[in-house]
Amino acid sequence: HLYCNPVNYGYLLPYVAYWRNLHFYCMAEAEYEDEEAAEEFKVNSFVDMVRNCIRIGIPYSSKGHLHIFDMFIVEKWPIVQAFALDGIGGGGFFTMKHEGSALVGLLGWAYRTSRL
Repeated sequence: HLYCNPVNYGYLLPYVAYWRNLHFYCMAEAEYEDEEAAEEFKVNSFVDMVRNCIRIGIPYSSKGHLHIFDMFIVEKWPIVQAFALDGIGGGGFFTMKHEGSALVGLLGWAYRTSRL
């Protein structure tokens, strides 16, 4: 699953076009101009992406800014908080339904070799 906005779609597509079983979540440009609709689409996309997942990999740190992984800090992220809202998310705290793990080590190679 991959979420992107219409602005980034053209940039990302050449890098991911051949990935098997990729599901894109991307709004049309005209729809994206409505900020409220764009935020709702983003949250709904996130909820759909993690619906059947038990373990979620999270790119928690970035190059030069290493942090100790704390899933409860992740719970404070707005998109993760939206997961608990009635009628939107999974109906409970994200950390109660999903196990999070940091992907910094696994993604380090990708970050170093990426041209993005």
